[in-house]
Amino acid sequence: MIDEFGDDLIVVEYHGSASDPYYLPWSNQRMSFYGAGGYPTVVIDGRDDIGGSYGSCVANANVYRSTINNRIAETGGQADVSVTGVYTMSLTTISLSATVKLEEAVSLNTPMLVVAVLEDGFQYGGRHYDNVVRTGGGQYVELINIGDEATVTLDFNVKPEWDPEKIHCVAWVQKGGGNLLMYQAARLPLVIDFAFSYDDKMVRLLDGNDEAIFEATVENTSDVTDTLTLTLSDTFGWPTDFKLEGGAYGTDAIEVELDPGGTETVYLRVTTDSDVRIGEGGVYIESAVSGRVALKKGCVFNGSWAILFVDDDGTYPHQEEDPLLSALDLKNYLYEHWDLRKGYGGRAPTVEEMIEYDAVIWHPGRQNGMLLVDEVQLMSDYLDAGGGLVLSYQQYLYTADTSSSPVDSIFVADYLGIDSYLLDVGADSLLGVPGDPVSDGMAINFEYNSEVHDKPDEMIPNATGTICFTSPEDEGIVIRADHGDARVVYFACYLNAIKETDPNPDNLNSLLASALQWVIERGSADVTEDIRLVPLSAIRAISPNPFRIGAGAGMSTVRLRISDEAGGRAGRLDVFDLNGRLVRNLLDGPLSQGTTVTQWDGRATSGAAVGAGVYYIRFQTAAGDDRAPIVVLR
Repeated sequence: MIDEFGDDLIVVEYHGSASDPYYLPWSNQRMSFYGAGGYPTVVIDGRDDIGGSYGSCVANANVYRSTINNRIAETGGQADVSVTGVYTMSLTTISLSATVKLEEAVSLNTPMLVVAVLEDGFQYGGRHYDNVVRTGGGQYVELINIGDEATVTLDFNVKPEWDPEKIHCVAWVQKGGGNLLMYQAARLPLVIDFAFSYDDKMVRLLDGNDEAIFEATVENTSDVTDTLTLTLSDTFGWPTDFKLEGGAYGTDAIEVELDPGGTETVYLRVTTDSDVRIGEGGVYIESAVSGRVALKKGCVFNGSWAILFVDDDGTYPHQEEDPLLSALDLKNYLYEHWDLRKGYGGRAPTVEEMIEYDAVIWHPGRQNGMLLVDEVQLMSDYLDAGGGLVLSYQQYLYTADTSSSPVDSIFVADYLGIDSYLLDVGADSLLGVPGDPVSDGMAINFEYNSEVHDKPDEMIPNATGTICFTSPEDEGIVIRADHGDARVVYFACYLNAIKETDPNPDNLNSLLASALQWVIERGSADVTEDIRLVPLSAIRAISPNPFRIGAGAGMSTVRLRISDEAGGRAGRLDVFDLNGRLVRNLLDGPLSQGTTVTQWDGRATSGAAVGAGVYYIRFQTAAGDDRAPIVVLR
């Protein structure tokens, strides 16, 4: 709903039960103010109480959508007042300043200007919560004539348990009593006086006992000279230290004095051991001028490939995914479990988030209709960006067969490599294809808990696809497709019916590991090499990515590293679409050794804004070529 309505919808979530860890007394005051008699209760625009749950997320969304659209139609999408403001955040204090202005000749009923501090990313009672109120307050204001303004400024103490990366602030103006109604609301931007960005927020050390080096850039974006203090907030569980470019490691804090627009390259070193685990840590950056503090986190996958497991089976508590997660554990793979129905606000990972990992397992399991068109498009874009995908979904071809979207038919043919298929042929075992890199030497049995689970589909490949497992009747049940930089393995069968306790290699553990290894090998014959290594001349960072273009939108900055070999020699930086057509040239000429940046505003050579989608930035130098995906939103 938030994605659907954008800035037209601001969600403020009060937790009113004293037994709830996110309860605060102000919540009950506000609930009483709105006349909410219990919870869950949803109030739209402070006036329309539409009760609590309607049985499902889809049913809830339909009710909310109708009420919101009615309010937009009622007001014509215009408000009689405007709300603006900003906030700053230090280690101890959040300061909010909000201003309301009367834009039309109307009489307001005892208007009140309210501000609130919200936090995202909570897990409680098996559910995920965003926009949870952490604190707030308000004041009555007087607005009589057109152009009248009133400003409310409030300071709040920062609690140690708050995550600065997940804090955001909002303000709204409403009637002060009786027949309550919102006049207007707005998100308050954070005052940005410095920026800190990692080249890569995730480092994978395949063998452990190594050094993970995070390269980052800190920039003073204000108009005054500032001293920025960088301090380790968490040391990843391993020895960790800093250095500036050209300096030496050996400290856990750094002070950097920067003039307006000045930048400094910072290196964070994490020295690991043989423990196979994920280590998380971060850096606090504090401005001496404003007191603003930001926390920037990174993680190290030590002793394993980095796998993203997208849990799309729609069940909670865990059910469909448990055997696959257990198989990863038994093979000592490190993974992040991304549960679409339980966490992450119900959203799927972006291409930018997925491409950080060595491979993605997307697991809807066997339930029909679990894979949405938007998710299919996301997997397509991920493969376009050079990803490695394992898709475990017995019912997908049935979904694609009944879909009216061309996204599904394109994904089936162009990405999975399927020419045609027969639904629900059934199979009691999988037989590997001799010499196949995924299945050679395997003979795997299915043990279904119910006959209704025995619905594998038969696939006939096109020129892109290759069958790697068949049924005893020689029906293609598992297919793989090699797109060069990208690879995918699709299981049109129910992986949960394969036991992890059967002898090696004929079990779920070995099967999943074999599929993962093949997709991870993409672009390299030596799987021990780190596929995240880049040449010395390379695209080091694209930020923001994805980025939004349109009225008032900014640009995406591309940061480049030029090696000694390439320095002083010709180079090019171009934007291409997925069909290989040149969209825009960004650099063309001699390059200076070191670090340089350029920007793209999302426009083609003609000056017209490009459409939403995945594009490629290609960097050509005398030391070799590099490319990286950039995602454009509209």
